[in-house]
Amino acid sequence: MRPSRWLSILLIGAALCALDLSDIYAQRGGGGRGGGGRGGGGSSRGDLRPQQRGQFNDFPWDAQKLLEANAQILSQMPAPIQMYILDQAKKWDDLFPVRHQQLELFFRKILNTDRQEFNAVFGNILREFQALQGGRQGGRRGQGQGARGGRGRGGRGRGGPSLNITDFTPAQYAMVERAFQSFVLSDQGLSKGVVIIAITGSGESNIPAYLTYRGALFNNIDYGKNSREWMTTVQTASPNAIKGKSLKVPSLFEYHNKAIEDKTHTRTLAFYQSGEKEIPPIVSKTKGYGTRYSHYAVNAPSLEKIAGTIEEELGTAIKQGKSQRYIDRIVKPKLSPEALKLKKVIKDEAFGRLVSGVLMDSEESRKLGTAFITEVAQKAMDAALPDIVFIEMKAGDVSTQTISQFHDTMSAMARYGSNVTFALFDQPASQALIISPKIIGGQSFDGQSLENISATLARASSLMLDGATGTPVAEVRMR
Repeated sequence: MRPSRWLSILLIGAALCALDLSDIYAQRGGGGRGGGGRGGGGSSRGDLRPQQRGQFNDFPWDAQKLLEANAQILSQMPAPIQMYILDQAKKWDDLFPVRHQQLELFFRKILNTDRQEFNAVFGNILREFQALQGGRQGGRRGQGQGARGGRGRGGRGRGGPSLNITDFTPAQYAMVERAFQSFVLSDQGLSKGVVIIAITGSGESNIPAYLTYRGALFNNIDYGKNSREWMTTVQTASPNAIKGKSLKVPSLFEYHNKAIEDKTHTRTLAFYQSGEKEIPPIVSKTKGYGTRYSHYAVNAPSLEKIAGTIEEELGTAIKQGKSQRYIDRIVKPKLSPEALKLKKVIKDEAFGRLVSGVLMDSEESRKLGTAFITEVAQKAMDAALPDIVFIEMKAGDVSTQTISQFHDTMSAMARYGSNVTFALFDQPASQALIISPKIIGGQSFDGQSLENISATLARASSLMLDGATGTPVAEVRMR
């Protein structure tokens, strides 16, 4: 440890965020998977207060080891940052590998961070929470002596303010998370990110006009009538790339996962509104590629039974007059991926919990239409930070407003932002659009083949497609 740097961080933490750290472990609320080891019976939103037998015994095992190894560093963190780390660690078993890596990286990186670097990332966050606590403290003074010495919400028995997760709005929590990610992302070695939206079927154009000026627009594309075929071409940069239930050549998912030697499958994700027979095969039979480098894919129709079960259980509780609090605390925790038999559809536990959570969020999501696809894709992008995301939506359900909202939400994410390559393949309009930091905006082309457009996308996003037959469109001007 470097004492001089830590002294600087402690001083700035005290100056910018004069909060009581001892209560940041006290986290109220409940339901869901908890700590106490991998099978633990606690609550993912439960009490974070250290126990006498050990500070972190109620955390999942791997999180417990990480926190115990870095207990001194954690104790010196300003309260909002400490709160965020503990909340993430409590949900360890529901986090994707890339999130585990972030927590581990934070503790390694902070040791070599000086005051100026720390303030540049977290200074505004700490000032925000200082104002938040100051306002609460002032409010208590206006209530008279009854607010002093009590242990009501935020009280600690001596009149000082305390800090709890449930005190913060989702926007404030997101603010801390964004700062945390901006601190670790640059050292995490993640690629810039590629988000591809494929709109299948017939109808009107779904490309927002304001986006067409930001990249290269391709017009008069021959998509053909078979969505499965053309989506496969987009994913492989090769025409006629299907052979039975497999691909003739590796997809961009396989190439990328092999290039980074990632076998978790969570760095590349695909979401489809169409059924299994209408979507591209998952893997190729090319030697050296295949299943071990494949991506995770979810098609909405495969979730119909699960969505129906959730709808029935929640509907029954509502008809019985159960409160929302009862539903959140009692009914939803019973609808676990195990109870729903979600592993038959999605083998990864964290991914399964994310999907089931989206299905429980709203009745609209349980209809498994565009609302579900956009919601689950955005939640997955936030939770798994994937390098490549492929999303298919049906033209009858999508709109320019849907695309605009998705693009703007994605652009606000620290992981993606303006650095991401965003591609939109619009079958109804016979158009495609590629927006990338490498592509000069305001370009337009006619009559290019899908395989060449896909190869252009690969080049703009630095993806390797060695076995592809398509070639980048030479006329596209790049930086």
